[in-house]
Amino acid sequence: MKFTLAVCLCLAVFCSLFFLKLPVKAERIKKNILIINSYHKGYSWTDGENEGLREAFSNEDHVTLFVEYMDWKRYADQNNLNRLYDYYKSKYANEKIDIIITTDDAALSFALTHRKEIFSDAPVVFCGVVKESADKLVTGVSNVTGVYEATDPKGTIRAAQRIVPGMKDVYIIHDKMETGIAFGKLVHEACSSLDSNIIQHDLSEYSFDTICRIVSGLDTQRSIVILDAYNVDAAGRRLTMGDYTNLIEGSSAPVFTTAELLMGKGCIGGSLLSPKLHGSVAGGVVKRILNGENINLIPIIDEKSVYFSLDNNVLKRFAIPLDRLPPDSKIINKPFSFYEAYKSRIYLLLAVFTTLLVLIGYLVMNIKLRRKVEATLRENNEELTALYEEIAASDETLRRNFGELIEQQQQINKLAYYDAVTGLPNRVLFQDKVNDLIETSEEYHKRFVLFFIDLDNFKMVNDSFGHSMGDKLLLAVGKRLYEMEQDNCMAFRIGGDEFILMCQHTETRVQAEEVAQKILQLLSEPYDVENNLFHVSASIGIVFYTENGSNYDELLKNVDNAMYHSKETGKGTYTFYNMAMGDAVLEKIKLQNDMHNAIEHNEFILYYQPLLDVQSVGIKGVEALIRWKHPVKGFITPDQFIGIAEESGKMIKIGTWVMETACRFAKELYEQGCRDFHISVNVSAVQLLQKNFVALLSDILEKTDLPPNYLMIELTESILIESFDQVIQTLLQVRSRKIKIALDDFGCGYSSLTYLRQLPIDVLKIDKTFVADILNGDGKDCITGSIIMLAQQMGLHVIAEGVERNEQLEYLRHYKCDQFQGYLVSKPVPQEEIMKFFSRQS
Repeated sequence: MKFTLAVCLCLAVFCSLFFLKLPVKAERIKKNILIINSYHKGYSWTDGENEGLREAFSNEDHVTLFVEYMDWKRYADQNNLNRLYDYYKSKYANEKIDIIITTDDAALSFALTHRKEIFSDAPVVFCGVVKESADKLVTGVSNVTGVYEATDPKGTIRAAQRIVPGMKDVYIIHDKMETGIAFGKLVHEACSSLDSNIIQHDLSEYSFDTICRIVSGLDTQRSIVILDAYNVDAAGRRLTMGDYTNLIEGSSAPVFTTAELLMGKGCIGGSLLSPKLHGSVAGGVVKRILNGENINLIPIIDEKSVYFSLDNNVLKRFAIPLDRLPPDSKIINKPFSFYEAYKSRIYLLLAVFTTLLVLIGYLVMNIKLRRKVEATLRENNEELTALYEEIAASDETLRRNFGELIEQQQQINKLAYYDAVTGLPNRVLFQDKVNDLIETSEEYHKRFVLFFIDLDNFKMVNDSFGHSMGDKLLLAVGKRLYEMEQDNCMAFRIGGDEFILMCQHTETRVQAEEVAQKILQLLSEPYDVENNLFHVSASIGIVFYTENGSNYDELLKNVDNAMYHSKETGKGTYTFYNMAMGDAVLEKIKLQNDMHNAIEHNEFILYYQPLLDVQSVGIKGVEALIRWKHPVKGFITPDQFIGIAEESGKMIKIGTWVMETACRFAKELYEQGCRDFHISVNVSAVQLLQKNFVALLSDILEKTDLPPNYLMIELTESILIESFDQVIQTLLQVRSRKIKIALDDFGCGYSSLTYLRQLPIDVLKIDKTFVADILNGDGKDCITGSIIMLAQQMGLHVIAEGVERNEQLEYLRHYKCDQFQGYLVSKPVPQEEIMKFFSRQS
């Protein structure tokens, strides 16, 4: 046991030190990188270079890649260049390019010629260009560097001398294009430097068919063929991969190559130029520039992106033993090896077998130990049996046991009739007491009052501080309600955050109001629970026996309805039951039931109200507003069902649907060319206080592919009162993701100015009541202007709500308010109508 504790302690210390040293990744500026490829997508060399480049930036989440293809192999003419110029100029007119990466000659030439006009005069990093061609293009040009494309014919010829010891003749196959001529030159130089006696045969002047006939009759022991940069033969015939295969397989001498794409097509191999490795090296140069190095101080890299590879099938064809191969050679098409193929599984089986042996050993030991324990238990059982007989014979012991049984019964009764958290009587005892009072009241013609007390927003306490803290707060509330016994009242905890106070000597409405006010005052005093200060309010429902019910079930149902009416009228108050409440509750229950499948039946729709620039009256955004198109009741406004959704637990599902639908619409506007706008979505307290709210928001943006800076969430001041510190932390995470935050209905609620400086918000929306009072002439218009100036001094964007008259708009212009919304321009309208606003503006 001590050894286990010591191991656990060491692991805990190690993990603490490890995570303390983890680096914190700083926020980095977004960078746009444009890759211009000379050739087309699907061309293996170009695809390999792009794969290496993409892997270089796979962990760079601040980098956005744009990829273009010039298709120069198939359309190498001025018309193609003109078309690409017009296309790129239009496409990147509004994009700032930070770095241009070019692959091969045509892209480098195009980028250097036009980067200042259409690519933000960005620095250029090239790859896939041989030294001679690159030097012609970049000599004397600033803000350009890159990686020379360098094949390794010399390494291939040196390996061929080892693999074919009798080699005397080298047949060189390449085309007459610039890359092919350069490759032929490199082979000639390599042969001359390695062995001046090697006889070189340059076949570039022959047609493809002639070359096939020449290589088919070569001496296997003294001749080799080296092939690369061969795309067009001397007669202008463009070669396919099938042509390569026919040429290679028809050769009577081994065909070496420096091209990775020819491996597996019959070539024996060689020192291969890897387009992926080449692209990766170029990506490393770009990362150096992103990390702050001056591009003009980074020299062009002149190193070969090669590796040595050989084809085992071709080695067998020419009976070449493996001991002739260069060291560290990569061999493809090797024969199947059971051990190499299943090495991990073999180790796994060995591990499992070892584990089973250990378990078997443990079980054997356990069986021996169990037999020993069973023998001990039998001995102990005999001793206990003798002891029991002695106890049974003792009257004193029997009396003691009887006393313990009585105590246990009392404890059972306490658990059955009293709440374990608060110690107050529970629902079972409450029902018994009510039934007893009903019998007594019928006999003596007395009445009593029930006060149903439900704590407001108590769920927030459990969600924010945990159920343990919530239970301690309930205990404190229960103690205060227990004090009401001095007023001939008895407190019960019914469940959750619900309590009932039963008062026997409260017979008039005035007396009941006095008791209700005392309850609210008593509960409103701050609670200090483990150095956490809580403010609790309650909603109270009140019923009289017998006016509001003649039995337990009726009284409980009606007092519950009265309490919910208090909830709906603002919380922190009390309500006497009346008959109309029953109908309202039934209607509420119907709406709850109908709401269950409203999303699946597409009954919810979004309307949009435009947000307009105060000066130009141009549209700058839209606010998404939910409507419920009920199949029977018609349109239901949010104030009729949002509260029900929050209470019934459906608000999160509805809110998620609203957010995703609004973001999809915004993405549609974005794809149609709209840029200077945002979409605003209201967020409830229930949503904002979810632990996964920020992750859910990020998932929706990723799913809809909407840039986060086009989204703004709106929250009301009432949310801040729910759990201010938790809200602040959530808003900071939201803002870090470039999402805008607006404080809605400013000025209609709580101590907004107290919170304003602490809130991480971007936009202040002035409540429509202030806008409506602008022209009343009673001085309140000055308050509106002061709010605008105060907000702008704090760096906030100001939007006025409820603008209905031109005089109000002129007032807002005078105070330089940023934006407005209201019926002066448009009420909330369907998606099709709001699209017309954007169309007219464009």
